[in-house]
Amino acid sequence: GVQALGSAAVSWLEVKPSSVDDLSAALRLSSQPNSQEYAFFPGLLDAGALKENRQNVFIDFSALARVREHVPSDLVIACETGITIGQLNKYLSTLGQRFPVDLGDNANQVALVDLLLTGDGGYLETGFGYLRSQVLGLESVYAGGLVLKSGGRVVKNVTGFDVTKLVIGSRGAFAFPYLAYLRLAAIPEAVSSFSAKSKSNDSSELLAVSARLLASGLPLCALEIVEVESKENGNESTEYQLIVQVEGPSQLVAD
Repeated sequence: GVQALGSAAVSWLEVKPSSVDDLSAALRLSSQPNSQEYAFFPGLLDAGALKENRQNVFIDFSALARVREHVPSDLVIACETGITIGQLNKYLSTLGQRFPVDLGDNANQVALVDLLLTGDGGYLETGFGYLRSQVLGLESVYAGGLVLKSGGRVVKNVTGFDVTKLVIGSRGAFAFPYLAYLRLAAIPEAVSSFSAKSKSNDSSELLAVSARLLASGLPLCALEIVEVESKENGNESTEYQLIVQVEGPSQLVAD
């Protein structure tokens, strides 16, 4: 297709690989002799991402959405990265498990590949660690169609550079992961969440409360200060709030 961008017209195409060979073939375009420069993006056409003087290629991962392996007793799953976070957790919920990333209403719109390339694990990182710590390994396709495996289902002591952590959060600068080995967690018996705010709207007061909560020994899975913007009578204001979530056995959460 062709899209107007300012005073120029830029070209783009969409591909929908259903196998690693298809994905590898698409990325091999960039290594063809005398080929123009390519810009690759995960997902459907996004006019805002188009780049001038490039052949823009949008890769739809939705056909790569299968669960390859799941070992419930090890709390590990291997799945293709076109699966959405909502689909993944719906599958896992039947076994009392989950991938500890909560995207709320966006869970069915965000694919695992998008999550991996942005590197944002959401507000549950307080309890479960950064997204990089939840990914045990990746199988990815690099520029020129090179397929590389890093890490895997079994965690071992290794030496050398951790390529998996390089890809996570890279926004596709190095590679596109098509298969991920993920660390899972059990669905808790009970969850309780609340927000707190400072009467003087002072974020430093909320930081002090956060420090006390961290020292309390409570099973915190979320602890985050957020800005809440509101508009009333034409006036805009920003309020700081502390978001807290506790999960675990029912009696502990109640206490």
